[in-house]
Amino acid sequence: MTAQSLVFQSTQFNVVNRNGQSWLTSAELAHALGYRSADSVSRIYDRNSDEFSEHMSQTVNLTVSGEINNLQHKMVRIFSLRGAHLVAMFARTKVAKEFRKWVLDILDKEVGQQPVSIFINKGFTWHS
Repeated sequence: MTAQSLVFQSTQFNVVNRNGQSWLTSAELAHALGYRSADSVSRIYDRNSDEFSEHMSQTVNLTVSGEINNLQHKMVRIFSLRGAHLVAMFARTKVAKEFRKWVLDILDKEVGQQPVSIFINKGFTWHS
């Protein structure tokens, strides 16, 4: 899956690749969900942080273009596709429902490209 393939409506996601998984920045996620500010996604995360695992949201130091064409390092909150879906579950914007469907389709494609693991525990079988 390439970064160019991740476009939701008018939002082009610059995908952060971590350990072979796609992660989205809070700013782009906020834009896709129809919020005016990235702080909206940060507030959703802060109110519900106990529901996010480290596999769903992290802060990372990204290199970004500065205001005067200098490269700067900036701490940015990123969300895995599962984390982005959870943010969208809490979002109350007009496009949140459509985004949830879109991100699940993307997640299904990404998971389909990874090897399947089967876990057996006390008679139950899980596929991941």
